[in-house]
Amino acid sequence: MCLGTVGLITAMGPDRCVAVRAGGRDITASLLTFTDTLEPGDWVLVHSGLVLARLTEQEARDALELRDFTPDRDLTTERDLTPERDLTTDRDLTTERDLTAERDLTAEGAP
Repeated sequence: MCLGTVGLITAMGPDRCVAVRAGGRDITASLLTFTDTLEPGDWVLVHSGLVLARLTEQEARDALELRDFTPDRDLTTERDLTPERDLTTDRDLTTERDLTAERDLTAEGAP
């Protein structure tokens, strides 16, 4: 899986390129696929050397926070631990839905 890089434009360069500070390193990105006007101080999403989107500061912070997420943190809540139930039949839908999805994927791949 490929992930985009969130960074801050630090300078405008020649040939529709920008200098971006991302993750403690400086990268050069192309504006070939981006038509809006950008300037130093704008947050952007860069993938494969191309600026794909301008981000608000809050979107950039949220994305960077997600990138820094570590699986050893316990983020479960009581709702996550409670199985979903069909209120009309009192059946546990969590397992049933998971098995249905698995069955559908298997059926699609069957000859």
